[in-house]
Amino acid sequence: MNKKMKSTLACMIVLVLAIPTIFCDGVEVKCTPPLNEDCISFNPGNIQVKQIKGRWKIVEGSHWMFDFGSDEGEAREAYNIIKHYRMNQSCFVGRPNASFQYLLVSGKAPVGGFPGEDCVSFNPNTIKVKKINNRWKIVDGNHMMFDFGKKKKEAKLAYCIIKKYGFNRSCFVGRPNPSFSYLKKVKAEQPCTEDCISFNPGNIQVKQINGRWKIVEGSHWMFDFGSDEGEAREAYNIIKHYGMNQSCFVRRPNASFQYLLVSGKAPVGGFPGEDCLSFNPNTIKVKKINNRWKIVDGNHWMFDFGKKKKEAELAYCIIKKYGFNRSCFVGRSGASFQYLRK
Repeated sequence: MNKKMKSTLACMIVLVLAIPTIFCDGVEVKCTPPLNEDCISFNPGNIQVKQIKGRWKIVEGSHWMFDFGSDEGEAREAYNIIKHYRMNQSCFVGRPNASFQYLLVSGKAPVGGFPGEDCVSFNPNTIKVKKINNRWKIVDGNHMMFDFGKKKKEAKLAYCIIKKYGFNRSCFVGRPNPSFSYLKKVKAEQPCTEDCISFNPGNIQVKQINGRWKIVEGSHWMFDFGSDEGEAREAYNIIKHYGMNQSCFVRRPNASFQYLLVSGKAPVGGFPGEDCLSFNPNTIKVKKINNRWKIVDGNHWMFDFGKKKKEAELAYCIIKKYGFNRSCFVGRSGASFQYLRK
């Protein structure tokens, strides 16, 4: 019997006989609530960044929480992250000299995102506790996430904590050798509900109807340009150029947001002389500004939805889905025709 066969057989025997069951690829962990968690509550409104004896720290009153050595920048970044998520519990496995730390928001995982944060995604459903080179680790596939040395019990407890809160992002300030780390979760995006009308770009025409220039398909008018024939013809040429064949809306009638697609995909490329603004779909946000809901990219607001928060969120979802990164116009300001492309 060769070495490989012996190893496989040994593994199979352990699968059948051993308690707890040792798998070839990890150790079975039974998470029985309540978990033995060790958390200290704090008020994120009271924390400060202070230099104490030459070292930058985040403190609450006279109690120091996190130490950043000589790096003030990392201390301030961690401070901003804590404030952003409203983290108010600092938790440990294995104090003193904790092998695992995490932060919570009133007993729940931090959720969402922070601009520019450095995170690694993982699947909490596929993590395992493994002994690798005589050290206990939490791994996700071939990726080593947390190292507990010889502390098997602490590895198993940390595993159960990750499962409990559904953490799926491991985040850092100052890699390599991060001065601050935290776990959070990002909720799976729900599919965007879309309202689209298909048309044949080969059948569209520019027509004057009751003194107003329109783009029509048969008896159905699609876009109205008022008295401006030139803008109507420019928009017509753009539609034909990209082969746009779906006109889509957020909340008809009186749509707050419109876009065009090409057989279910974003228009791609360029049109001579078109008037477009570039933006980054990865950094856009939905924000309430002066009591109005807007989609913004940095300090630049792009779309205004008034009091319609749900419509702003749906439009945000649509932009992300198609990866639009150009907002284009015919006839600014007060554009008579607008479209998104990438």
